[in-house]
Amino acid sequence: MFLTTVAENATKPGEPPGCLLLQGGLAVSEDNADIPQEMARCRASSEMVLRTRIECGAQSGELAEGADPAALARYVMAVSNGMCVQAASGASREQLMETGELALAAWPAKAKPRAPRRKSA
Repeated sequence: MFLTTVAENATKPGEPPGCLLLQGGLAVSEDNADIPQEMARCRASSEMVLRTRIECGAQSGELAEGADPAALARYVMAVSNGMCVQAASGASREQLMETGELALAAWPAKAKPRAPRRKSA
């Protein structure tokens, strides 16, 4: 699961918490003004890869009818970016995993068929 990997990578022991791709371009000098744009392009590329995967899932029936792959990709990336900011602020891996689980609770999965109900005697 993508958000599980985000939580794991953002809290790797011995590594700075968070995400360089997100935080690296936030505070730069005028001499490095191109860095935020380059990092934004990298994030947009990641979002497009995720969108493509979600589109494949929609085509194979993994999503509820009418689900919007582009909106879902933006949603997951926004949660991912927020998780990285939280990690940089001291959130634990467990807290980030919980955040990812809560975010996926809103996922428009295709309804699973219900088991037949037993008739009462």
